[in-house]
Amino acid sequence: MSPPLPPPVVPRLCEGRSNVEAESARASEVRYRRLFEAAQDGILLLNAETGQIDDVNPYLVSMLGYSHEEFLGKRLWEIGAFFDIEQSKALFAELQSQGFVRYENLPLVSKAGTKVEVEFVSNVYECDGVKVIQCNIRNISDRVELQRQAISREHRYRAISATALDAFVTSDSTGRIVGWNPSAERIFGYTETEAIGQPLTLLIPQRFQDQHLDGMQRMRSGIESHMIGKTVELVGLRKNAAEFSLELSMATWIEGDKQYFTGIIRDITHRKSADSLIHHKGLKLKESNAELERFAYVASHDLREPLRMVNSFLTLLERHNPQLDAESKEFLGFAKEGAVRMDHMVLALLEFSRVGRSGTAFAPVDTSTAVAQAVANLGLLIKDTKSDVTVVAPLPVVVGHQDEMMRLFQNLIGNALKYHHPDRSPIIHISCQKHDHDWLFLVQDNGIGLEREYFDRIFVIFQRLHGRREYEGTGIGLAICKKIVNTHGGNIWVESEPGRGSTFFFTIPMSGASPANEASG
Repeated sequence: MSPPLPPPVVPRLCEGRSNVEAESARASEVRYRRLFEAAQDGILLLNAETGQIDDVNPYLVSMLGYSHEEFLGKRLWEIGAFFDIEQSKALFAELQSQGFVRYENLPLVSKAGTKVEVEFVSNVYECDGVKVIQCNIRNISDRVELQRQAISREHRYRAISATALDAFVTSDSTGRIVGWNPSAERIFGYTETEAIGQPLTLLIPQRFQDQHLDGMQRMRSGIESHMIGKTVELVGLRKNAAEFSLELSMATWIEGDKQYFTGIIRDITHRKSADSLIHHKGLKLKESNAELERFAYVASHDLREPLRMVNSFLTLLERHNPQLDAESKEFLGFAKEGAVRMDHMVLALLEFSRVGRSGTAFAPVDTSTAVAQAVANLGLLIKDTKSDVTVVAPLPVVVGHQDEMMRLFQNLIGNALKYHHPDRSPIIHISCQKHDHDWLFLVQDNGIGLEREYFDRIFVIFQRLHGRREYEGTGIGLAICKKIVNTHGGNIWVESEPGRGSTFFFTIPMSGASPANEASG
């Protein structure tokens, strides 16, 4: 515990006084000592003639890190805190001549070498015929640091504002423009000189000005403070009277007793034009796709009748001409086989055109149920091929069409059964996992696999990698899978290695998707 501080040199109020006066003086000295020791500012007491330090309070000892003894008897310029010797001597000389000095921001250095910013006020007064200098030293380091930070922020803001592609327009609470950056000049056409001091209505078409003034009044009163920080689309007015689409986000702040607003404004004229063009082209594309699908549906439906007729008459021709030789009968067989194959392709095309045209809205679909239905439909084939179909439960509930999800799994499982390896029983493994914002489904098999060059081709309608005598079918199953997945807002792909099987991946959004082709129905 450090020894108690000696009483301050001043005021010496007790000498040469009566008992009453002395008692009063002692009480005054006690009050002074308490104030001196409890003060939250540093206090130095100096001999005005010599400049030597007679006393220092605890706060200054703590602030600068020097002990009480290290201060006493020293002159200001002999204390390391006052590192500028010439300045300290000049300060003392000024005090002696003028009796008062004040420094708003005087840098001192603590014993540990830390810079301390202080406000320094000193005055000279007499006490019992002795001139005393009292220095009051306030630590303003925090305040100075806040000022530096504010200046730095202001510099950063000005640098950002000067180089930003967006307009920065600042107004006071009366709606007068007080800030205007180069991009504001580029977007609106007014120079800074022309814009500063003008009302914000300068930038707003006449028909929207009353609405703007009402909105400003509500924001000033705090009613529409929820608009601060949000982005809205509005219409702006250029200097040449041309209107344009803009995007506005606002910020507000209080400085003193005044409120200010800054609008960050982006010219979205080109974006709106591009959006309109994309929307128009999207509608055209949707109409074109709808026409193509209607054509495919009608064509496939209407083509079946003449095909059935061709097949029937070929059968009658064979039946009523038993005398035909073997070659002629073979030719008739080729024709009938071609008609049947054509009918199957028309049926496949009809099925393909129906994907996404159910006319029903998307709804929650339990994919575990969809897989179970697909496995049940393929039950005989699974039994005949001695296949092992496993499912990692539980599978998720997605948003889509129940029948189409069942058909998707049935086609993928059926594909694995069809192209199984001749030397081993088929093993099919179905699982699902989260992938970003999607569900990622996997259908794995140990079948014959395929080369990388065919990874995209197998999803194209009527594309086959094998002869019909080797593997029957129309080559449309995986094309239907791709269309179903795309309709549900996902993607499908395959990874495979010849002789080692394939894994089909497809994604379905977790949040659900709007039916891509519903409108075309």
